[in-house]
Amino acid sequence: MKYTPKFSVALMALAASPVFAQDTIASEPSVFEGDHLTVGAGVIYGPSYDGSDDYVASVTPVVQGNLKGIAITPRPGGVALDVIPDGSASKIGFSFGPVATILRNRASQIEDPVVRAVGKLDTAFELGANV
Repeated sequence: MKYTPKFSVALMALAASPVFAQDTIASEPSVFEGDHLTVGAGVIYGPSYDGSDDYVASVTPVVQGNLKGIAITPRPGGVALDVIPDGSASKIGFSFGPVATILRNRASQIEDPVVRAVGKLDTAFELGANV
């Protein structure tokens, strides 16, 4: 195989090079160190129900934050709470708390006429634990 200058340039462009982060700690506290709550919404484009090949757009809420030591993290279709606070200097974290999700599988937007004939399912609310 003949090596050309173009091949060498392409090889160098694809080669990984290390990136060094700053070792200094920021003197100003982050807005995410204390209590904070972020609420938003997004759009998901996916199957209208599990196993469908018909895709639809759906709006989904997103909640994330930390209130009085309880971390709030988003989950697909829901939210999880972490009631075990981890220190900011901790290298190992533990997570434990309740999880709530909403499932709308075959509850709306059924495009397939055969599946529509079977009928819609009720919206399901699930509660569980996050460990």
